Amino acid sequence: VSKYVDELVFAHENPAIFALSIVSELLPKSLDLKMKIIENDSKVKFILSDNPVVGYNQFLENRKHPGGITGIGSKGIQLFFPISPKYCILFYDNWVYHVGKKNKIIVNLTNESEVNNINLLQVLNSDEILFYDNSIQKEYLKNIVRKSKKYPEFGVTIVDNYDQPQTMKNEGERILVHHYQKSIKIGMLLKFIKETKKAKRYKLGNKATHIRD
Repeated sequence: VSKYVDELVFAHENPAIFALSIVSELLPKSLDLKMKIIENDSKVKFILSDNPVVGYNQFLENRKHPGGITGIGSKGIQLFFPISPKYCILFYDNWVYHVGKKNKIIVNLTNESEVNNINLLQVLNSDEILFYDNSIQKEYLKNIVRKSKKYPEFGVTIVDNYDQPQTMKNEGERILVHHYQKSIKIGMLLKFIKETKKAKRYKLGNKATHIRD
């Protein structure tokens, strides 16, 4: 059988319909996310990529939670979506984060290092293309691409097998299979994002996943 493995092809007859069906399932899980607009007032402009919506999770990353942490239903999820060199939309879990000033949809960003971090997310999440305006120097792009090489490859599916406990051996052969995708983790710190009191008191325990209410 193994000699035919390379000849096998798995595909959907209607990939567009399949993609839309996934969107219809994910949309209800994202409607509770809050939105703010980051206005970039620094000298370094935002970079965009051909895969611009980047999932991140400062909350679970700071607690060293293993496995994937950027599922759309994850507690602490953040979605960064630059739409121009000056503006970036941020969707976030407001149970976990305070973002900017209360009752103000615009967050003014002047810290260049924080802009660099958001740009780094774009480079890491890109497929083949980066978009930028004339104010971005080629040396800056080379440096940030070089920096991106320091981080482990993400998006790769990891499969872990867990053997059956000795206490359950009499119930038949069972194996727990856990699969997840590596998430982007760069230790990003954005000063305009603070954890809520509820988030600070939250205990991870031994849960494999942490889903928003």
